[in-house]
Amino acid sequence: MISVCPELKSNGVFLLFSILLVTLIQPSHTEPLAEITGTINLHETLAGNKFALWEIAEDDSTRLAKFIDAQDIPYPNALASDDILQRYGITAFPTTLLIGPDGSIIGKDLRGPRVTEKVKEKMLPFAKHK
Repeated sequence: MISVCPELKSNGVFLLFSILLVTLIQPSHTEPLAEITGTINLHETLAGNKFALWEIAEDDSTRLAKFIDAQDIPYPNALASDDILQRYGITAFPTTLLIGPDGSIIGKDLRGPRVTEKVKEKMLPFAKHK
């Protein structure tokens, strides 16, 4: 199911928003597909551990639905609103925002083959203050 992008609020958990433009992802381009694989691995590693992941797409719902089915994406997906993109200065795709349990942005552009390590690194200071 595709919804409109929720407010970027963490509600006491770590929340990673992965923001993409589906039209940029085509089978002939291997980098974006690797990007999705890394994000799926991150979700499988950290989901339920006070961590949630949302994929937000700047695209239309039909194209996003086909993409979700083709990539077998297991986490929630939403359409980006212009307000969210403008408020957080998102001008390039893909990008990520990691929201801490206190609601602050604690990481941006955490991507690539080491995305899980990078996210865990950003989460560590919060675990030490418990």
